[in-house]
Amino acid sequence: MIGLVTVCYAVGPQIIARSMGGLSGVGVVAAAFAVVALVHAVPAGMQLAHAAPHGSAIVAVVVLGLVCTASGLPVFYALIWEAGPVRATVVAYINPAVAVLAGVLVLHESFDAGTAAGYALVIAGSFSPGARRLSRS
Repeated sequence: MIGLVTVCYAVGPQIIARSMGGLSGVGVVAAAFAVVALVHAVPAGMQLAHAAPHGSAIVAVVVLGLVCTASGLPVFYALIWEAGPVRATVVAYINPAVAVLAGVLVLHESFDAGTAAGYALVIAGSFSPGARRLSRS
């Protein structure tokens, strides 16, 4: 599933920019969520837990889904239409760097040499798509 998500992050903005430019961002997000729900229904059903998750875990998933995903994806699709698919995907590249920084600052996680090297690679890689595009402007 991680490989599939990686491919979708790379290809999705291209498809949206070329084929769905005139459509509502909310409609595109709703259709994407419907497809994802259908694709995951069978594997999720096969892996049902024997016990219900803790209430705080359910609340966390609902808040992340409603606040972060449901509000963030329409903004992301608007960014694709405004900045183009290549520059818009830089947001997805920076997510791991933000997560590492938040883990260090909020959760006091360690930041060792391997983490620093990975962080530097993510930040450097996030500049390259935007930089090539800017040089042509």
